Amino acid sequence: MGTFSDNDKNGVSSLDDGDYTENQVECRCSELSKEIKTVNNGGHDKPFKLKALFEEIVRMQQFVEKCKLFKSGQELYSEWLEQVRKCGNMCLNYSKEPDNNDKESNPSNDLQNVISRAYNNRGYLKYLQVDFEGAIHDYTKALKYDSTSACAYYNRGLVTYRLAFFQQSIQDMKTALQLDPCEEFRLGLQRAEEAYNTSTGHSFNLECNSECDD
Repeated sequence: MGTFSDNDKNGVSSLDDGDYTENQVECRCSELSKEIKTVNNGGHDKPFKLKALFEEIVRMQQFVEKCKLFKSGQELYSEWLEQVRKCGNMCLNYSKEPDNNDKESNPSNDLQNVISRAYNNRGYLKYLQVDFEGAIHDYTKALKYDSTSACAYYNRGLVTYRLAFFQQSIQDMKTALQLDPCEEFRLGLQRAEEAYNTSTGHSFNLECNSECDD
């Protein structure tokens, strides 16, 4: 099973864990969609609104998955990414107000990381819909924005494993394990290596796939 990037484990404010219906989740997704589409009507606080909306989408994902509303969740990430593109240079101040005393602070890098998480999470929802090509595309895009995302490497390796592209799967699983030596990634690499040793498998051009449109 793949993983999505969730840096905020709190529940959705309008939905209590275990106390919701599919219709409620759909309604909340529709509300979020409207909020995302109207972000550009705001002023200089657009980047901060985008940040808040992204975290809300991430918190919604647990409910989207439980209700199997994968397409709805995918569309939220797509709409959010489109608004980030429209926001342009204003998003350089995306993460927080600049702190002149913090030499490590780099809002631009923070934005890259969040965009990477968005592509990774959208890719995971595509994976759940058995859209493997679309998932690989999004995981590859995620890695272009954050080459240290162990989650994206693992997820892409999982998809290529499912497609019997074992060499590519092993490469990604190894990188994921180097970045985050957790048991899930270790077992993923072990499965890919065992499959490669017992099957001819296939090859897949990940760089070519990454050139597809968003």
